[in-house]
Amino acid sequence: MIIATLLRGLATLCWLALVGYMVWVVVERSRRRERKIRISVVAIILVLALLSSALASSIVVIDAGEVGVVFNAFSGTKDTPLYPGMHLIIPYVETVYRYTTQEQVYTMTKEPGATQLAYGAMQDDSLWSPTREGLQVGIDSSTRYAIDPRQAPHVHNSFRNTYVEVLIRPTIRSIVRHYVSQNTVTDIYGPKRREIQTAIERDIRERFEKEGFLLLSFDIRNVNFTPDYAQSIEQKQIAQQQAEQMQYVLQREQQEAERLSLIHI
Repeated sequence: MIIATLLRGLATLCWLALVGYMVWVVVERSRRRERKIRISVVAIILVLALLSSALASSIVVIDAGEVGVVFNAFSGTKDTPLYPGMHLIIPYVETVYRYTTQEQVYTMTKEPGATQLAYGAMQDDSLWSPTREGLQVGIDSSTRYAIDPRQAPHVHNSFRNTYVEVLIRPTIRSIVRHYVSQNTVTDIYGPKRREIQTAIERDIRERFEKEGFLLLSFDIRNVNFTPDYAQSIEQKQIAQQQAEQMQYVLQREQQEAERLSLIHI
């Protein structure tokens, strides 16, 4: 990075020196002084400027957490990516596109953040889908993923910077919706939740890997219900608690009656 900066600085100085020399000759001539443009001086400065500019353009430094994809104006995208470090490319013919290889997170929730809103998510970005018995449930989830550095050229050719809205979000929603429709509310909210989450994660990983992405984890954060169904669950829980309370009271009364009968004997 420092070398490239120094070369760009040298190229700038050379171009300024060339312009300055030409201006100086013109000014001197305007003062009726015999000044001629020396071809040798112009040639030396021009060669230094062109050489330093070309060298500066040929040096590319890929930072840690990045991968570079080289596009050649004549042959297209190169199959071999550029890993962190300094690399040489053909100046003015090849262009390097950078992609992050760091962990990225896509969250689908009832209250999406700025990232989700930027990719076209609605205010409620949780996934609502009918279960096997036809009841609507909303799934809040978080997906951690990263670009596979080895597959960066494929990502560049297929998606460029649109992979979130073209691949990540549609894939997650499609697979989650499939598994929600195959299970009941009790399965999703109850003991089978971990099993369902594992199956979803397996399918997402398989899909991502085909397109050059690594799935780090998939987590179901919350299961949401429609207001009517949530109310019915609450009423059911209240009724169950009342039944348990009544059973407890009846047991106490029965125990008290047995105790009194023993006393009278």
